[in-house]
Amino acid sequence: MKRASLFLASGFTLLNQATVAYCEVTGQTGIPSDTSVEEWESFFSQPNATGSYAFDGYNISGPYPPTGTLSGWEATIQIANVSGEDGGSYLGTSIGIKAPRDLELPTANSSRSNESDWHICVAFWDPLDFKEGVVDDGQDDDGSCSSFLSEECIQAIQRRADQFLRWDNRTQGCGDARTVPRECEDYYSERGIENSSSFGTNLTVLDGRPLMSGRPDTGPRGPANEDESYEKAVRGIWTVMINWSGSDPESSGTDEDDMPGSSVLCLRARNITQGSDEPNAGARLGLNGISTLLIMVFTSSFLTFWV
Repeated sequence: MKRASLFLASGFTLLNQATVAYCEVTGQTGIPSDTSVEEWESFFSQPNATGSYAFDGYNISGPYPPTGTLSGWEATIQIANVSGEDGGSYLGTSIGIKAPRDLELPTANSSRSNESDWHICVAFWDPLDFKEGVVDDGQDDDGSCSSFLSEECIQAIQRRADQFLRWDNRTQGCGDARTVPRECEDYYSERGIENSSSFGTNLTVLDGRPLMSGRPDTGPRGPANEDESYEKAVRGIWTVMINWSGSDPESSGTDEDDMPGSSVLCLRARNITQGSDEPNAGARLGLNGISTLLIMVFTSSFLTFWV
């Protein structure tokens, strides 16, 4: 297991259930605040492109810290046409995390906290954080990031997530892992991570429901047309970090060497639905400086844990 520092950064504020919030990076607003998770999911019943990536996680129904990893976890990404509140439409991105089929997820009690020793923190870096050309090299990645990022870079991102993206009972929030490690400077923009979101998630929603969504920017820096918007959405690669924290790691007596290591994933909707265009059939264009994404966090997926 990876070593985890106890140094914590400030966390993302968790909001009330049944609302949808977005972190506006640039451009216009995202999906309306009265959009339900069910309505959002309905837009993705017939997606244009999908991606599914298996990875090793942990048994979050068992005690913390764990004795080993658990296979069968799955990260999913979907691209689909979404109806906007103004009667128009845009190309939306939806990302979810799904626990193994035979793993019984902890349930929420009356105080809206999980009956579990675990707390999960998640962070996303959007495709625009990569340097020009890096996304081209990762089009066939298996979700591990290893086909286009160096092993040193991947390990550095994991250490960053171990150290900063952790649940803190004192602030009731997760840390922030937006700083690019020195080992990754060849891959991520010199501007640093501009489009990032980190939050704590209710363990019950780790069943594939959407944890994060994105849409193209409609401002001056956004895609010039629908074709360009589609290409950027389908070819874009999202860097995802999952920190597997204890619900009260500071009082658990857990030795740092026994803490579970964070998961680092690179997600792209590489499976094109029949009838949809394959953007990689033509010339591969860079992403940076052309489009910008708004990051929307489904706060119905979040839970405040009280002490």
